[in-house]
Amino acid sequence: MTNHGGVAVIAAPGINLSPVNAVLDDPTTFEYVCVRISTGQFAAIIVVVYRPGSSAVQTTFFDELSSVLEVVATFQEAVYVVGDFNVRLGRYDDPITVQFTELLVLLWVFRSSDYSHSRRWWYYRRYHHALQCL
Repeated sequence: MTNHGGVAVIAAPGINLSPVNAVLDDPTTFEYVCVRISTGQFAAIIVVVYRPGSSAVQTTFFDELSSVLEVVATFQEAVYVVGDFNVRLGRYDDPITVQFTELLVLLWVFRSSDYSHSRRWWYYRRYHHALQCL
């Protein structure tokens, strides 16, 4: 992938960062960095993603992002997926928006094992707008 700006994670002193390799091959449709952050009793996995808006969203993007999310979903720590995906989330009838949202919801549902499936679906239906904005 050509350099379109890059991604980084920085932390204040006392916060530990360690790299996490989330896939075997580097994605071609986005840039990302994945780290484990810890301080005191808190630990989490942070995935920062940048997908250039200058190119159309391709099915390869969803395949590659799925590969990353499948790996981080297995970690015990909380997982935060943040960044600039350049997907227009306000277009609820856009197939790209629907596919992107469903991908994130699948990660959330997979990791929410404390709730019954129907309860998780209810949370998704009630809060999916908030989820899209995260």
